[in-house]
Amino acid sequence: MVDKTPRMRLPVHTPLEVFSGLSAFSMDQLLEDPYGKQSPVQLRHSIEQETLDRVPLLRVIEEYLKILQRDQYIQLTPLGALPKKVLVELYAKRILLDENVEHGIQKLTKEADWMALNSARLAAQFAGLVRKSHNRLTLTNKALKLLEKGQRSELLRSFLEAYTEKLSWNIHDAYPREPIGQLCWGYTVYTLHLYGDTPRPQSFYAQLYFKAFPHFLTYFQPRWRTVEEQANSCFLVRTFSRFLLLFGCIELEADYIRSSSDSGLVIRTPVLEQLFDFVL
Repeated sequence: MVDKTPRMRLPVHTPLEVFSGLSAFSMDQLLEDPYGKQSPVQLRHSIEQETLDRVPLLRVIEEYLKILQRDQYIQLTPLGALPKKVLVELYAKRILLDENVEHGIQKLTKEADWMALNSARLAAQFAGLVRKSHNRLTLTNKALKLLEKGQRSELLRSFLEAYTEKLSWNIHDAYPREPIGQLCWGYTVYTLHLYGDTPRPQSFYAQLYFKAFPHFLTYFQPRWRTVEEQANSCFLVRTFSRFLLLFGCIELEADYIRSSSDSGLVIRTPVLEQLFDFVL
């Protein structure tokens, strides 16, 4: 959790350098109620269609929901994964490409080969958009209403809340299971708002995060890489490659090998400022 020491010396609303100018109160809001009215990072209630079109993972999940609407249900494989025909249909739309598939490192034969879709599918269930019963997926009434009324902003809110608050970001890696990067994800969005107009090394944002949450460093042990290198890599993979990049909020100056390298540069896109308001 947030280091409580500053509160003993300063009022809770005093801007603190350790939190990039946010107060202890604002950080608590980002931790405990990131979508609440007092959070300094507010997801906008009304978002332009052009902006929503630039959120790749939203568009993928919309197409996925439309397949369920068209076919009425999807029968999962015996292992509980999406069948290959659904994967192929979704991937063929070329909305969100997997770098390993594109570079021939692996073929798209099972859901696990496309991690972004796997995470999105789980988040859709956590959001109450899709129901799983007897190894079969169906749309919920909630999803049907959102699709029929074209309420894409509400669909994004529901999906994003589940993706950030209910989906475990550690499911696709071997880093410590603690919520590194996911805990107080809004803080990274805030720091990108402050500094993201200029290309900066990805490690810049990792260092800001671990400055605010230094206890996370204790979960790493120096081995073939330093504690800081391991922590940075964990943060960048989870927060940049598997979250903000998928939601169209950042661009990375990196090829598929260097996408989580802390030497690569990152810059925010206009989407970040169009999705979120910042109340300081």
